[in-house]
Amino acid sequence: MLLEEFYDDCGISPLKLSYMEAHATGTLAGDPVELQAIDEVLCAKRDFPLLLGSVKSNIGHSEAVSGLCQVTKNMTAIIEGRVKIVTEPTEWKGGYIGVNSFGFGGANCHILLKSNPKIKVNNGTDDNLPRLVAISGRTEEAVKIILDDIN
Repeated sequence: MLLEEFYDDCGISPLKLSYMEAHATGTLAGDPVELQAIDEVLCAKRDFPLLLGSVKSNIGHSEAVSGLCQVTKNMTAIIEGRVKIVTEPTEWKGGYIGVNSFGFGGANCHILLKSNPKIKVNNGTDDNLPRLVAISGRTEEAVKIILDDIN
């Protein structure tokens, strides 16, 4: 339901999805359910396989950042050719990427990323490119101190 509603609300056809980064729990309770949902919602009308990957297969479950580190272990859709696991560097021609994240507490989310074809030139601190900075702290004050240091 989450995936169906998500793509419906975005007005984006799942057929436009180029790649899917699966959350994957590494469990029999989680992986088959996630892959079944991906297969039914994102692959049902495809005549080409959906590229599917997960970083967890290389680094394991990383607890607090598990939403960024996913693995898919169910092979049914792979064997039948509806998805293709990315196992080596693969050319990407842009488009949309979906990312699943399912938490221990039952908080589920799905995000959609779209490539930006604009060529960017990184001149270090002498450009106005936005930078992604990931920070964490045990208190709001700790986070503010880090943010003040990078400003």
